[in-house]
Amino acid sequence: MENWKSTIVKSIEGSVGGAVAGYLLRRTRNVVNGIGDKVSLPSNDLELAKEINEKGYAVIPNYWSAEECLIARNEMDRLLREFPQFIRSDNVDSDHRLFGANVNSKTLNRFYQDSRLEGFAKYYMGNKTTNAFTLGARMDFEKGNPGSGGGWHRDSYLDQFKSIMYLSECNAENGPFEYLEGSHRPREIINGLVSLGRKKLYPRFTSEEIVELVKLRGYKWKTFTGEPGTLILVNTAGIHRGKPIESGSRYALTNYFMTLEAHQDPRSFDLFRPVMGIDNPPKKQA
Repeated sequence: MENWKSTIVKSIEGSVGGAVAGYLLRRTRNVVNGIGDKVSLPSNDLELAKEINEKGYAVIPNYWSAEECLIARNEMDRLLREFPQFIRSDNVDSDHRLFGANVNSKTLNRFYQDSRLEGFAKYYMGNKTTNAFTLGARMDFEKGNPGSGGGWHRDSYLDQFKSIMYLSECNAENGPFEYLEGSHRPREIINGLVSLGRKKLYPRFTSEEIVELVKLRGYKWKTFTGEPGTLILVNTAGIHRGKPIESGSRYALTNYFMTLEAHQDPRSFDLFRPVMGIDNPPKKQA
């Protein structure tokens, strides 16, 4: 079965139809290979799940207290000082990322080990899902910065789940998370490929393409401002970015969830290396 599907995709490779066929083949593989049964959620979380299904996201304010977020920010600053060799940054030294920040901090590890957040991930990605690591990030204003994540993109063309929490106040100038509401839906992924004439499943988008998609598809361009402790539950198959920061700093934690199969493959971490706890022995948590 797999051979004839691959032959069809290859025969129209380099065309818009080829990109759409490639996307459908990926979804078919995901179903055939199995991601495990989706877990049930407590009744109080089902309404949030409905929001994520419809919009691609849901928001929980005050998930951590202001005091807890202050402690976490101090922990982030400590880790950035103590582990400079693990910092991933952009070309203008604005986006300072520590993948696996939870490994060397009890405070940040609380977010990593949060069973409620993992429950949401398993609800969307199946019970063969695990939290790979927590990203701790501090965005500082630098002229010409592209924003967190380097611009508009999809994390995957299949359902992908992240939990993002602001540790500092995030207004319109502090590089808030932005999302095209509804762009996570399979039909909209296909419509987006066709609307832009995409010939490959390339995950990144120019600003001009985003304006065109909003115009053609009618997406709501959602900007998430919030107080420390604001939690964003999001399907990152939808198109998103961190808005370029215009002033101050923005601290945030993000849980990265993977299938168990991907988590057991060292190549899955190549995009994020160096990863604390994987590319070095973890130190005693402070």
